[in-house]
Amino acid sequence: MINIEDKTQNEMGELITIFQSCCEFHFTNRFNEHKFLFFDALPFDNLGTKYSTELVSRRFSWKGTPTIVRKIHKGIDAKEGEEEYKFEQKCCVDYSFKIGSIICSLVNNKELTFIATTFSPFGVTFFPSFHECQTQVLDYLTENKIELKKQLNLLHIDEQEYDNSNIGAAFFTNVIRKQRINKQSNNGISHLNYYFEIANCHWQIEDCLLKAAYYFKYTTDFLSKRIDENDVTFFMPTMNNYDNQYLLYIGFGFERIYSFWDRMAILLHNFENLNLKQKNLSFDRYMQGFKKTNNCNLNKNSQYSLWLQEFYEKSFKPMIEYRHRIVHFQFTHDWAGILTAKFSSIAQENITNKNRLVELKKEFEGLLKLLHDNYLRCKEGFVNVLKLIDEIQLSILT
Repeated sequence: MINIEDKTQNEMGELITIFQSCCEFHFTNRFNEHKFLFFDALPFDNLGTKYSTELVSRRFSWKGTPTIVRKIHKGIDAKEGEEEYKFEQKCCVDYSFKIGSIICSLVNNKELTFIATTFSPFGVTFFPSFHECQTQVLDYLTENKIELKKQLNLLHIDEQEYDNSNIGAAFFTNVIRKQRINKQSNNGISHLNYYFEIANCHWQIEDCLLKAAYYFKYTTDFLSKRIDENDVTFFMPTMNNYDNQYLLYIGFGFERIYSFWDRMAILLHNFENLNLKQKNLSFDRYMQGFKKTNNCNLNKNSQYSLWLQEFYEKSFKPMIEYRHRIVHFQFTHDWAGILTAKFSSIAQENITNKNRLVELKKEFEGLLKLLHDNYLRCKEGFVNVLKLIDEIQLSILT
């Protein structure tokens, strides 16, 4: 909508052209200051502050009808009767650039909203700015998480229905608060606070999963940036901020899964301690103790015990390998530590090794499935551990 009544059509056309030219010049001249335009293309995001960017090409495609509003200023900061013109219009910008001496050959595309103001006399001084139309603010991310939760059909422990349509808290307390012959080692385990420890831990795993799934949609391909030179094919590293965010939340998710199962181990230990001390107890130690002992109240042929053993061997161990490397760094031949460092380093070292990069891509994408599978297994485990506790009681009563 154009809100300047005393301008002819030709004058308005000239006015729009002046504003658009001003905005295009601002985009070009101040490119370095707007990092979101090029930040994703920084190799490994680790160039620090000592780098420069330079536009190589740009093309502006203005969209829709611009809004130009004129108002008469009154007040301390403007002279009586001073006119202000404000311009706003969306524009698709195709551009390429180089970072230092590194040429970024990909053509980037952004939809931007340009805003510019000028005061009378018209056009002497402009104050232009712009922002990205699709900026992922918190609300935008939240909306996407809600949609992904529906698509993946996720329900965390506190949203799930259990036996006789009980909610998680009721199901937990109905099992834990039953009178048993073998005395609990810690009566505090029956408190609802302990249930909320478990439930909130599972919710945090879900949150990490949803954020990882959101960023996964924008991750790059290890084989996408191909350069052929002197009969050698190079696959240039392409990891960007979305890749880093994806791996960050995968790593956080693995850590929370580890915490979840530590709490389940303490729950089991409360009813069957396997002669292990609670201090420094972990799910890994508990399962190792369970594997070694034959003198306990746990029936190793029980469906719940068998589920727990299978989960420990096939799901927990592969996940814990990643988690252990993330938390407890060790010098190894493959430099497998923090996930972002691992994948960026291996990609950089194998720029001519297509087969290795194919393997790396498969591993990179498989992390989301590993996190998703473990999230679901945590829900199953919550039920099976409680059923196992009920089974311990029955075996003693029998």
